[in-house]
Amino acid sequence: MLFNYCSKNNLPLDTLTINEINEQVLNKINEQKIKSLIIVNDDLNKICDLIESLKENVVIYTKYKKKINNILKERYTYQGFNRSVLNEVKRQMLLNLKPTDYVIDATIGNGYDTETLARLVPKGKVFGFDIQEAALLKTKERVSNFSNVYLYLMSHEYIDKLDYDQKIKLVVFNLGYLPGNNKNITTKSSSTIKAISKALNLLSNDGLILVTVYPGHEEGLKESILINKYLKNNNINYLIKRNTNKKEAPYLIIIYKNNN
Repeated sequence: MLFNYCSKNNLPLDTLTINEINEQVLNKINEQKIKSLIIVNDDLNKICDLIESLKENVVIYTKYKKKINNILKERYTYQGFNRSVLNEVKRQMLLNLKPTDYVIDATIGNGYDTETLARLVPKGKVFGFDIQEAALLKTKERVSNFSNVYLYLMSHEYIDKLDYDQKIKLVVFNLGYLPGNNKNITTKSSSTIKAISKALNLLSNDGLILVTVYPGHEEGLKESILINKYLKNNNINYLIKRNTNKKEAPYLIIIYKNNN
């Protein structure tokens, strides 16, 4: 997201000036493919909400540049939760991890979460699991500059087979299929629930599990239903975070070690 101050002498094409900030305005911006936006509203929190819903290539013109950047920094997000559930996952990582923590990426995929975790725990360790060799190779390449990452060609239901020398602070699940690969190879509810159960036993007392669920495809919907059933039936402390009312949209489950 780029910020600039308003200038009457140098306004780009496809520029829209807005005062009111609401969903209708956001739809108008997206429908008209606006590339530049002059915001004259002075409600900074509303401006930040709007920014988090915009595409990254929209240039913002406002006199509140510094204040807006400070608010976004405090939120631990840029184009955040309103735009992508995965940004809320990153926010939770930032809020909860210390440099010496041990963490698990239970579904490494293309390695984005693995890399983020490796940066956040430089004096700790990251253990990554996946059943697809393509995922392992891609992630290995992405984290080649890190010495604190350990990758395993293994289903996440076996995460308890490793001999960890300290408790795990955070476990991340990004369910579904590997982007850019065979969509018929997906995570399964049976192994995912086993992995969540075992992950809870590995967690430190202040640990948590982040599960991004994708109910927009058949297996993802099944996982969504059965994971929620498992958590309720076992009286496990959890929170669901959604950024839309669409039932098929991805959402985040935050699972806590303790019920307090």
